[in-house]
Amino acid sequence: MRNWLKWLPIPIIVFLLTAALLVSQFQFKANFTGIIAIALAETLDTSDPTLDIKQLTPQQIKEAALDTFTTSNITQKSVGQYELYYAGTKAKIEIGDQSKSTVFKPDLIISQWNGEASFKLIAPTDINEKQQLSSSLSNDKVTALNGDWQFEYKATEPKEGFNEFGGLDIIITAKIPPKSNRIEFTYDSSTVTPYLQPPFTEEWTTGQDLGDKRIVGKVTETDVYDEEDNLIAHRPAYAVGSLAFYANGKTNYEIGKVNYATGQVGILYAMKCNGQWCRWSVDKDKIVLTIPQEVIDKGDYPLVIQPVGDTFGYTTLGASESNVLASTTKMLYNCTNTNLPIYTGAVGTGSSMTVGGRTTAGHTAHVEMALYTNPSSTYGTLVDNSQTSEITIDTAVKGWWSANNSPTTAAVPYFLTIEGDANWSNYGYMAYTSNTNYVCDYRPSITYKTFPANWTTSIYTQMNSVLMSIYVTYTEAASLGITNDPSTKDFGTVANSGTFYAKGSAPSNPVSDNECTFTITETGGSICDIDVKGANSTGGAGMTLTSSAPGANEFRITVYCSGTNPASGVVVTTSDQELKDSLAASATIKWDFKLELGAATVPEQQSTTLTLTARTHS
Repeated sequence: MRNWLKWLPIPIIVFLLTAALLVSQFQFKANFTGIIAIALAETLDTSDPTLDIKQLTPQQIKEAALDTFTTSNITQKSVGQYELYYAGTKAKIEIGDQSKSTVFKPDLIISQWNGEASFKLIAPTDINEKQQLSSSLSNDKVTALNGDWQFEYKATEPKEGFNEFGGLDIIITAKIPPKSNRIEFTYDSSTVTPYLQPPFTEEWTTGQDLGDKRIVGKVTETDVYDEEDNLIAHRPAYAVGSLAFYANGKTNYEIGKVNYATGQVGILYAMKCNGQWCRWSVDKDKIVLTIPQEVIDKGDYPLVIQPVGDTFGYTTLGASESNVLASTTKMLYNCTNTNLPIYTGAVGTGSSMTVGGRTTAGHTAHVEMALYTNPSSTYGTLVDNSQTSEITIDTAVKGWWSANNSPTTAAVPYFLTIEGDANWSNYGYMAYTSNTNYVCDYRPSITYKTFPANWTTSIYTQMNSVLMSIYVTYTEAASLGITNDPSTKDFGTVANSGTFYAKGSAPSNPVSDNECTFTITETGGSICDIDVKGANSTGGAGMTLTSSAPGANEFRITVYCSGTNPASGVVVTTSDQELKDSLAASATIKWDFKLELGAATVPEQQSTTLTLTARTHS
């Protein structure tokens, strides 16, 4: 009587690497104003493949991070539809109702980062109530008019104080008295949130204790002074009543990809009419431009509402600036906004931090930055090697300043902090945006260059509605991943000993694709190596996996890939061995295996597992 052995399906388990297995490869870099979003990274992507991220100079980091504006160009898509491109950037503005190609409406769609963040301003219907606007494009300017209104749109180049990547000027002319002093645009966006920049008289109060023995002495719409008449904070008049637009969940800068920086898309600035400010506000789903009622009542028509710099500017820097944030020496930020959630880091290594600011003319200041973990709302720990090199800030023009660091990070939230020398406290100004969903914690009396090992909120003072212009740069590690199809092989009932092939017969040399049962596909977006290992079988007394010719109660598995000599395949053991070197991103490789059985003393059903592991290519 012949003995028969039934082998159950052999599952091929796809194993995805955890972060712990990427230690030799990861690096991190982040752009964010508060808590860093850090992702796994495999390789550094820069234009210079020999460049080591840890050796980047501040200027190299700045040049790598920012788009480069080259020119702007308005084109007509169809009747009533126009597009404005900013060459060298990822920004675009669409003018007119994009759903109708025969009628012009003064609608706008403003987008950034190739459309990842965008919002729509839908003009009030009464503008076209009596007569449709007719539009034309001439000399790179769109003009639309009827008997009551005229709208002019023109692109602007980068302009200090208004935009870094280009902007848009809009001139609105009311030829007759409008029905209301409010021009209400319906706001439509699921990716961008506007934040009002109010007059300082609504955010600061006389007598307010700022710490460091500083008391607010005087507050105007644009300026805050201490009791010794030193300037504490400044918001340009054109930024009072402006709206800062922030992308939801878009922050940080991953080298080689999009620089979200603080997540700010741009700013809609206040305008002027007959010497009076026309300011923006948010009223439920409306973005409202308010014309002073006295201007309308005066009856000096036509009324021309025009920008003082830009109407809208693509900028990542906060429009406001504060010395008290510099003089308090240290800032820590917490975020409670559901649109701008707390970001949890992952395994990585930092490359730099960047801050927006300036000094008073004729003075030079120095700052350093660092990262703190945020394991709870009341406690944080300094991250090793996160303290940056020193930055020298020596200009009265507000801008970005970067310095290198190299912290190793984990999958926890992080705070960004900054310290400065005496000149920074006396003459430095940090850029920021009023944002009701952020809280800035600051701790006075810190010794410059000495970041405390720990901090607790009990020794910090809070400033509400402050979103600092500060972020981290990192290199994201592409995650590793593979799939295998099919995932099992059922040999059915086989002889008690002998040689069997998953595909059914011995392959040729080299192995062809059609001689393979399985396909591995790289899904993580990066080059990887594939390892394979096996295990003893289960079922009854089980059988032992061997790398030699199988004897009684033993079996051997040899794995081979398409294009290789099957005689040189991997003889599987219980330890990982390389099956495929350098599987390209998104590539596939076909493979098969040979099963050799020694005679089982008691033939029984058996099953075993082959494990495929993707690891960073080396």
